[in-house]
Amino acid sequence: MRLLKFTSKLLFLLSLISIAISLNAAPVGFNVSGIYKLNSSLPFTDLFKLSQGWYTSCEYDWQTKQAIDPGCTANNSFNTKEQDWLDIDANGWVRSLPLRSERPIFTSVISSINLPTHFPLGSYVALYEGEGDIRVEGGVIIKSQSQGRIAFDITTVKKGLKIRIKTTNPQNYIRNIHLIAARNESSFRHNRINPDYISKVRPFNAIRFMPWQNSKNTTLINWSERPTLNHSHYNTNKGVPIEIMVDVANQANADPWFSMPYKANDDFIRNFARLVKQRLNHGRKVYVEYSNEVWNALYPVHHMAARQAISRWPSKYKEKAGLRKQYLIANWYGEKSAKTCQIWKQEFGTQSGRVICVIASFARTPDIGREALACPLSSYAPCASGMGAYAVAPYFGDNVALIKNRAQVKQWAHSGEAGLNKLFNELDHGGELNGGPAGGSIQLAYENGMKGSIQVAREFGLELVAYEAGQHLKRDDPPHTIRDPAIKQMFLKANLDPRMGKLYTKYLNTWRQAGGGLLLHFYGIAESEPDTAFGMLESVYSANSPKYNALLNYSRQ
Repeated sequence: MRLLKFTSKLLFLLSLISIAISLNAAPVGFNVSGIYKLNSSLPFTDLFKLSQGWYTSCEYDWQTKQAIDPGCTANNSFNTKEQDWLDIDANGWVRSLPLRSERPIFTSVISSINLPTHFPLGSYVALYEGEGDIRVEGGVIIKSQSQGRIAFDITTVKKGLKIRIKTTNPQNYIRNIHLIAARNESSFRHNRINPDYISKVRPFNAIRFMPWQNSKNTTLINWSERPTLNHSHYNTNKGVPIEIMVDVANQANADPWFSMPYKANDDFIRNFARLVKQRLNHGRKVYVEYSNEVWNALYPVHHMAARQAISRWPSKYKEKAGLRKQYLIANWYGEKSAKTCQIWKQEFGTQSGRVICVIASFARTPDIGREALACPLSSYAPCASGMGAYAVAPYFGDNVALIKNRAQVKQWAHSGEAGLNKLFNELDHGGELNGGPAGGSIQLAYENGMKGSIQVAREFGLELVAYEAGQHLKRDDPPHTIRDPAIKQMFLKANLDPRMGKLYTKYLNTWRQAGGGLLLHFYGIAESEPDTAFGMLESVYSANSPKYNALLNYSRQ
């Protein structure tokens, strides 16, 4: 009896500890880097899936500076820009090539990979099916070549890596090309995900796949149009196959976050949900949102939403004047989110609790987010019903590059370390920019983004999550677009500076103390450049970075 009472008390104590841990947990995830960064993040064992292609190419004699193929020049020899003439099959493989006597200028095709600085050199193989003249070019040494297999060493990253098809047999055309590290030749068909990538992302709770889905630009409508495992390239408008994304989530032991293509029909969304349910590990949740940043005028979905919302509710909200369009879009978006959520939950059936539906909004306009959740113009009102989270992107640092600050920031950029010191002081404490925010950029992110957002989330009984987060020094929105190379370089240097890690810790704790839940950094693993310095880690082969360390330490609190 004493043992039973002791066991009962112990279980009760453990349950309290478990609750305390869950209440104090700091869930953190990340957005994958964009499909144009696949060659940098190296998430797949098959490098060909990362390659860009196909480029239509022609032959040019560089010694005599004469065209071999009619119309070929020094300027168009690599890419004649005749992709519309390509004869390709349903999976993207080239079925035939023009003869030199035919109308197109190109007579061969190239698929290329720009290799990142940290790319592992050494032994690789190219495997393929079909007949023709296929070559591996770039910074390579060919070791052997036989039908269906080319063995080579990559000796430098500077010349990149290219697969050139000079001829192909239309009855047995070259297809199913794979570029594999020699050590993975026997296993890559069963292990599509790079284990080095998984080891770096496994500590995170969730992965948002919006960039791999190309949600901002994809034109997918029908389920039959989706990318599959057999597609030649994964960095096309269609994005990465669903199976691959689910496999990454499973192997990383993370909850996936999917953004439905904005043109996708109900059948597409239903089949998407069905496939995820079949493939995702049973213990995992899945976050679902309709499209991405419908409020953002930079994206096609915003303009589609505006046209349809104004057509549907032509007499509503005229009193809102300049904000009328945003309020109408919010209602339209809320309804689309509710419909998407309903389809997903129906497909998951008795497991619908695993589906966390999300409505997102611009962090600095809580009233628009509130409108999307309430969606009073829709028959689905309130659209928050059935949702699990309200999401915003509470970036910090985007105030620095405002056009009103440009002259001062340009002066910092030309002042070396002293200017960089001023930048960090402004981000952390403020006081450097004339008329800048009191308390610095992180305090501004709290006042203008986090505080109002948590109020909206609580009104509707939802968790507040950050669908994107981190620094946002870079600006692409007119009139604030940054074109000055010196400013870009200063921002790049700041992103790699140890002080950025300390800022992140302060920022993350501010988010948590404000009441924020899951936070997804934008973005994951990719080599930084002046225009794309968002990555948390430069390479899967980098041991750490200031951002990466701060995110990991936060998740371990």
